[in-house]
Amino acid sequence: MLHDCLQQQGFGESRCVIHADNCGGQNKNRYVLAYLSWRIQMGLHEEILLLMQIPGRTRCLVDSGFANIKKLFRRCDVDSLAQLAEVVDKSSKSNVPVPYKKTDGSENWAFDWKSYLQLDFLPVRGIQKYHSFRFCKADSSTVYVKRTSGEPEARVQLMKRAAVLPQGMPNTVTLAGLTAERRRYLRMHVRQYVRPACSDSTCPEE
Repeated sequence: MLHDCLQQQGFGESRCVIHADNCGGQNKNRYVLAYLSWRIQMGLHEEILLLMQIPGRTRCLVDSGFANIKKLFRRCDVDSLAQLAEVVDKSSKSNVPVPYKKTDGSENWAFDWKSYLQLDFLPVRGIQKYHSFRFCKADSSTVYVKRTSGEPEARVQLMKRAAVLPQGMPNTVTLAGLTAERRRYLRMHVRQYVRPACSDSTCPEE
């Protein structure tokens, strides 16, 4: 999703500043850092600064966008993904829905970045204590980290010294789809609450 956003929503800028919350599962992990380093080494950016919000102070502009979605969602009938996308689109001028599946059936962000990057990049020890990560063209195989804005940066080797930067793009991930058990659950417990026009797409019989 991050790659899709930077590629589709970027303006060709050479320097990028990203603000994220402290979630290790989504934002603060070895694969996000490896991906940002990969962008630098591929010449897609010259400098990237990833800033993590301090726990307990994680309100940001993105939260207001979600608040607008929730506010409108409560007043709308939503029986399908298409209707949910419509709610997102109408909730705010700055909110734009990006469904996983495009209208032509292809996927928006179906790349296997984990397998692509894990063999050549190292994890950052004690990653949770850092709140600033800087990547630069002059030293593209490393990351400069800080715990607070007032302390000096520490240089951390991110790419394995003997590693060769992966070429091309990662393999795509095939969408597994709903399991038979999940389809059965939707059919038996959810379909009765879905309006007839959307029941077959949201809760298919088979």
